[in-house]
Amino acid sequence: MDELLKFLAPYHFPILGFDANSSKEMLVGTCIILSIGERYFIVTASHVMNERQNVKNKELWLWNYHDGSKYTITEDIIGNDQRDVPHWHDVAVVEIDVRDYKTLDYHEFYEKCFLGLERVVVDLKACDPGADVAYLISGFPCSKNKNLKKVPHLLAFFTKEVGKESGSAIDNLATISLEWNSKQLVEQGMALPAPQGMSGGGVWALTKDHEFNPRLFAISVAHIKRENKIIAVKMAVVLAILQAFFPGTKLEGVDMPLSVLVGEQ
Repeated sequence: MDELLKFLAPYHFPILGFDANSSKEMLVGTCIILSIGERYFIVTASHVMNERQNVKNKELWLWNYHDGSKYTITEDIIGNDQRDVPHWHDVAVVEIDVRDYKTLDYHEFYEKCFLGLERVVVDLKACDPGADVAYLISGFPCSKNKNLKKVPHLLAFFTKEVGKESGSAIDNLATISLEWNSKQLVEQGMALPAPQGMSGGGVWALTKDHEFNPRLFAISVAHIKRENKIIAVKMAVVLAILQAFFPGTKLEGVDMPLSVLVGEQ
């Protein structure tokens, strides 16, 4: 597990904001930065980015905790700004110029903190039917990261797929439901923290028969407490959004398992 955490840590970044009333710094969510050729994209949940409406100066910050730098996210956000975002549509993407995020493009974690497409599951399934697969939910829970002057605590939890969400066909196609239950922990008596703050973090698939393990399969977007499960949007959806809204990337012309149509505003 230590080796997995060492692998996962450079790819995950906390998103911060300042409380509008107290001005206290707080953790809002988690994100991953994808590298597609020479272009870079912050990927997280839409409801995380929508928190900019509730924080001081309507500003959210990317925290590069590897060296302590924090950057205001000022770029255009592709996402859903509804108050109640449907789970399957709870994705936000921001293209960044790494030259504006100065330490991201030359510090010791360069090339490690940007996840390449070879580590992303493009299909709507993590692996071939019948193959053994384990899922790893990762992110920064708020309850474990109250002191934001310290290196943040990244939580990773092995789990399994559970029953599909009762909903539309697109819900069941675009999302995966994963168990979030303390009974799954090896150490009895331990308890999982509330996953608040982990939204936008990676859900990774591990299989026995693939060259690259783990691979990013989805991003967490919701906790259904009464059912002890996490809902995550599959990366195939995220990549379809990138393909539709950001022409000229290496995704152009790639045959995706689904398509996103861009309409006029």
